[in-house]
Amino acid sequence: MKKLSVIIPTYNEVNNIEPIVKLLELSLKSINFEIIFVDDNSPDGTINEIKKLSEVNKKVRYILRFDKSGLSSAVTDGILNAESEICVVMDGDLQHDEKIIPMMFKKIVDGKLDLVVGSRFKRKNDSSSLNTKRFLFSKFGNMLSNSLLINKLTDPMSGFFMIRRNVFLTIIPRLSQIGFKILLDLIISSEKKLSFQEIEFKFRKRNSGDSKLNYLIFWDYFLMLIDKKFGKLVPVRFISYCLIGLIGVLIHIFSFLILFKVMQLNFFHSYLPAMLITMTSNFFINNALTFRHVQLLKPKDVMRGLFLYYIICSFGAFSNIMIATNIYNSSIFSNLDLNWIVATFSGLLVSSVWNYLVSSRMSWRIKK
Repeated sequence: MKKLSVIIPTYNEVNNIEPIVKLLELSLKSINFEIIFVDDNSPDGTINEIKKLSEVNKKVRYILRFDKSGLSSAVTDGILNAESEICVVMDGDLQHDEKIIPMMFKKIVDGKLDLVVGSRFKRKNDSSSLNTKRFLFSKFGNMLSNSLLINKLTDPMSGFFMIRRNVFLTIIPRLSQIGFKILLDLIISSEKKLSFQEIEFKFRKRNSGDSKLNYLIFWDYFLMLIDKKFGKLVPVRFISYCLIGLIGVLIHIFSFLILFKVMQLNFFHSYLPAMLITMTSNFFINNALTFRHVQLLKPKDVMRGLFLYYIICSFGAFSNIMIATNIYNSSIFSNLDLNWIVATFSGLLVSSVWNYLVSSRMSWRIKK
């Protein structure tokens, strides 16, 4: 039986596969290990490079995924298929220092720890190779992450960590599986207090391939934090849908003012186009963020989804107006000075729930 499984999620890392295998073999000479690449059907031929290596190197295994994406679920699939009781997770871009893995292994075995984390921020100069965007995102993300943690970490957003497989398996049912930052999810989701230690490492610069850090990572990380805080009360995708709805309100107001004040159109001819602009923008933003796991990509599917979204939101708008009007005129709230607030928010809540539930099943065809 292998003593250590190295889990490496990959996407478009074709030029880094052979180098990372060679570096791991040099660093882990004293440990019986396996390497499991989890590839999300990379278009650059990453899986072909992995297959070629696996044919000549028995330590190399792989999982090819067609219908999933994201680091969190890739890590889960990798650990579920691991043959070792101890697993180390690292990126496939050569930025994590494989030379500290033996030290991590010794710490987790000798110290009987649940988790060992590779930290980029344990010493101030460890972050010098991070570009400005990554540095700011990591620092801000670490601050938010530690607000949810009892035991603070210098780098709760690290993608480089070692964990006991049996510990990971007990946490899986409670993981949000959202986005790319699974370490924080693991620590918060664990029912027991995990014993852990951080080890500093030098974060290297990427030599090949493109960074995966983009606005989607920011959004998924934000949703994961919300899910950990409120997920048991409200579905996180509904929260995402409502947040985008708030963006839509701003778009609606801006569009309306341009048409009504600047272009001098009458109220109706300003309000209707503004409403269409808002629905259109909400659809495309939700398609990119809220429903990215079932994102509509083909032009025919996008047009069908958009057309259904117009119809669904029109019913939602009608129900909003009717409910708000009835509550406003109701004798129950008529004595309240702010009865218009109760009416407005009641209408918005009902229409938001309607739009989310129906559009998710019709525009994006999500089944229960």
